[in-house]
Amino acid sequence: MVHSSENFQNDSPPSSFSLGLSSFQTLLHGNPSYPARFLSVSRSPLALLSASLPSTDRKKLGHKRDIEIQTVKIVKEFTHLMSVDLYSFYEGLDGNLQKLLLLYRSRRFDGNKEMMALLDSLDRDPSNQRKRTAVLLGLPCCMKEKLFPLLKMCEPTDCEDDLIKGMLAGILLVLEDVSEPLPSSYQDVAIVLEANIVIRHLCDLPSAFMTLMGLMYVLNLNYPKDLKYTFEVIQRLFLGIGSDSCSARVHSLKNTLFK
Repeated sequence: MVHSSENFQNDSPPSSFSLGLSSFQTLLHGNPSYPARFLSVSRSPLALLSASLPSTDRKKLGHKRDIEIQTVKIVKEFTHLMSVDLYSFYEGLDGNLQKLLLLYRSRRFDGNKEMMALLDSLDRDPSNQRKRTAVLLGLPCCMKEKLFPLLKMCEPTDCEDDLIKGMLAGILLVLEDVSEPLPSSYQDVAIVLEANIVIRHLCDLPSAFMTLMGLMYVLNLNYPKDLKYTFEVIQRLFLGIGSDSCSARVHSLKNTLFK
């Protein structure tokens, strides 16, 4: 994908797919030009289960089915554009998980309070899902960038509109305790585009990163300027898109991980 100040050749979707945020709802909720390319989910497991439940339970399950529909459409469009399965994000993330965690624990990050707090929290519950989250939260620090232009955290009683004001593209986590460096549970996980929450009720932070990455390609959005190397790692190392054309900083990380 072509982003900000660097020319990443052969990775950018054609200009005809620059939909813009105004087309986002059309993309998710139906457009006559898309049906052949989007998977039908009307008979998905969640839809079949919903039909057999009482109305109160159907409402709760509705959120999950909405997420399934949205994710399927984003994945289908991303695959159409890039000929890469967006779900391969998880395979790429898991394939680099242990190496990145070892790097985070190296002397390179001695004295880095944010990284130390993240790893101390992980050590209390080192499940694979928490390792995924820790790697993604630590990646900007690893690439000498700042996470918080991309990620905002708040408690359920906080005003979300104030928090996401001016946020061009990012993730909002609603947590019971925002002081926890590595959350184990979420009240909500949402995607923000142009200071608007466009997707809610994602299950966790890794799924939010994957969904946001897909939307950036589908809507032809630039990576956040202050996090271009973090997203390049996701693009090159996790998704394998343009993996032979890394910037010097990402190439250095790649050599460190695979030496």
